[in-house]
Amino acid sequence: MATNEKREKRIKEKLLGIEDYTEVPVRAEDVDFMSIVHFNEYLNYFDFGFVSITSKLNFNVFESVKNGIVFPVKKVEIEYANSAIFGIL
Repeated sequence: MATNEKREKRIKEKLLGIEDYTEVPVRAEDVDFMSIVHFNEYLNYFDFGFVSITSKLNFNVFESVKNGIVFPVKKVEIEYANSAIFGIL
């Protein structure tokens, strides 16, 4: 196994071993007339999670982008167990 592959494997193992939990308040502008979050807002909520986990790792995303390391989204899949509702955390 090449050095880069070993490094990538170690990084993946480290990342998969981290748990993080972030509560995101539902804003009035995120919901429809039934006070349920519109489906497209969940991607914004994922950004809160991304910032939370990178902070936990002491990883500066802005510095990495300056150094040419970016985080493109290739695929998003969401399974809705329950709706997020305005006024409820």
